[in-house]
Amino acid sequence: MGGDAALLQTYERVILEVSEYKYYYISAEVGKLAFPHISEFPMLMVFGATAATIKPENLTAAEWEDHMHKLMYPPVAMITERNTALFFSGGRKAVVLFVDPDRDDLWTLLVEFERLALRHYSTKYVFLYASMDKEWGRHMTNYLKIGYGTNPRVEVLWRNSSSQALQRFVYPEGNIRVDPMDEFLAKVEAGAMAPFYRSESSPESNPGPLFRVVGSTFRSEVLQSGLDVLVVVYSDGCMDCKIALESAKMLAKIVQPNRGLKIVIVNGEENDLEGVEVVYFPTILLYPAKRPSSPILYTGPRSVEAFARFIGENCDNPLTLPEFTFKGDELHL
Repeated sequence: MGGDAALLQTYERVILEVSEYKYYYISAEVGKLAFPHISEFPMLMVFGATAATIKPENLTAAEWEDHMHKLMYPPVAMITERNTALFFSGGRKAVVLFVDPDRDDLWTLLVEFERLALRHYSTKYVFLYASMDKEWGRHMTNYLKIGYGTNPRVEVLWRNSSSQALQRFVYPEGNIRVDPMDEFLAKVEAGAMAPFYRSESSPESNPGPLFRVVGSTFRSEVLQSGLDVLVVVYSDGCMDCKIALESAKMLAKIVQPNRGLKIVIVNGEENDLEGVEVVYFPTILLYPAKRPSSPILYTGPRSVEAFARFIGENCDNPLTLPEFTFKGDELHL
């Protein structure tokens, strides 16, 4: 690669950002000898499972930097702010290795992961590794609620095209070897692998009228219930959540005679909801009985009356509400 010094500096900066792999630049004179079919310079050549060339033409340094990021990743790249943003905004599936940099077998793990990447190097996948001692590696592990002691860990991540919820598939811990990881990817592609959802243990007693749901019971208790279900997703220590939970508790007593309606609560810090990515607390959703794949987000007041009105306007099953009043904080039916 020869020519413009600004392009050279950009090339070096981008490569240092996206990967720890070795990259080289050569003068135009040497390039003409090594690659006689190339007649124009500067020219970027990328070698992965296959070789590809990128022609900068008249791009500026900034335009070339953006072009490089959009068009080509190295086989395995360390997670950075830039490639994380590109993954989350695009349709590519990410295969991520979460690893402790102090492990004695770190090099062996990275070699096996790179072998996997070279087998599947395409526009469908981007292979990333998150080092726990790097800023964006820590950001990703915190975002996914992955404990420091659980690595090495491999996950396949992508955005659901319709709901935009993050899909996660977790490779069984241990045995970070190319062949079993290859089989794991094949099962994910074939739809033979169940998505991963964080979950607390199921409650031993859950009599109602306000029901507690966890990640592992969300599908059966909500999506497959055949009922209209109001879901309040909360976080411990959130004052607005406490108000919403108290209103949900009172509402559950009021609507108890309605067999077609259920009120549930979910601790969103410890549990994932299938098909929904919760980004703030409280998140309140109504899952209509006949349309459970299309939950309706509630954004109104956290009062019992407002909750009841919202359910009545959007539920599929008939809803009968008894007369109720409040004396102070006490509910009277």
